[in-house]
Amino acid sequence: MGFKIGVCSPIQVLKFKDYLNKPNKNHLNLGLGGHAVNRIILGLLEEGYIVEIFTLDPSIKNSIKLSGDNLKINIFPLRGKIRGLDVFRKEIKFLKESINNSNIDIIHAHWSYEYALAALKSDKPHLITVRDNAKAILKTHNDKLYRLLRYFLNSYVIRNANNIIANSDYIKKYLDETFRLDVDVIPNPIDDKKIDSDVRVYNTGRKDIVSVNNGFSKLKNVKLLIIAFFEVRRKLPECELLLIGKQYGENEEAQYWARKEGFDDGVQFIGRKTNDEVLEIISKSDLLVHPSLEESFGNPLIEAMIKGTPCIGGVNSGAVPWVLDYGKAGLLVNVRHPVNIADGIEKILTDKKIWEQYSRKGIKNVEDRFILPVVISQHIKKYKKILYT
Repeated sequence: MGFKIGVCSPIQVLKFKDYLNKPNKNHLNLGLGGHAVNRIILGLLEEGYIVEIFTLDPSIKNSIKLSGDNLKINIFPLRGKIRGLDVFRKEIKFLKESINNSNIDIIHAHWSYEYALAALKSDKPHLITVRDNAKAILKTHNDKLYRLLRYFLNSYVIRNANNIIANSDYIKKYLDETFRLDVDVIPNPIDDKKIDSDVRVYNTGRKDIVSVNNGFSKLKNVKLLIIAFFEVRRKLPECELLLIGKQYGENEEAQYWARKEGFDDGVQFIGRKTNDEVLEIISKSDLLVHPSLEESFGNPLIEAMIKGTPCIGGVNSGAVPWVLDYGKAGLLVNVRHPVNIADGIEKILTDKKIWEQYSRKGIKNVEDRFILPVVISQHIKKYKKILYT
């Protein structure tokens, strides 16, 4: 394919088992996630590119190297809280030296923190995808000192990097307003094999509303969704609310709060599930509500649209309006007010024509903008521009 690509990012080793030579079962459990990055790497491998990954994991004490015909994975230890005191110095050193010792032609780092700084300090041409707004995160998270350190790390990286892209129009605007940078946007991809080609049928019976979130925080805003659902049940008593993700299981934070406040009627606290299990639940649900106050992208929205499940998101929630094509592919409401969320839910679930419209336009939105071949083509074009111009 002409050039070899390095990726410096959190990843999930299990996603690459088919590209590794006899991987150890324990090694397959390593990794910190990076769902969008995993998809990008798989897309590059499917296109025949040689890829080498540089990543971190807190569960190991010594570095681990895995390999296959077209893939290498270098995993280094990630320390505990002490890593923040020296701003990831040891981790960045591991990553940078490994990048320098590789025979890759370009290094693509994801997020604008330790992984990006390692790529920036290496001697390889680099591309950095900015995936969040460090300023907004600093404002909304409680661990202020740690977030302040990452905010300064983010600022250093962005001010010194040569090649930057954003994963949404919202992040592009953040980079323009904060750093006066005009960057390209390459969105998170979705596997085009998971798109439902069949038109979904409007359900006249019991309707399930699903919401997928990581953490029961103020930023995720699920408390207001639960309150809104309490009002929805007054008019649509057959509805159920399915909550998926960390802190949303039985006897976890979300259920504890809902029971205490008397808002748990009709709510299923499902908790953590694999990505395939989440997609299965979404595909059988009648509506996805994403109440987050701020998103740099919003993967649950994409995963709902590919299954033909209509979506509701926040009109002022970062990248959410952009992902939903500014209301054409999903309903936008003011998620800071439960009454607006409730009105939006009732509007979609009680009108067959509106429900089918959002189902159909959501699928087309993903096909036009977010399927893997489209996104990989954009990345390859960017790599070539960096390497050959």
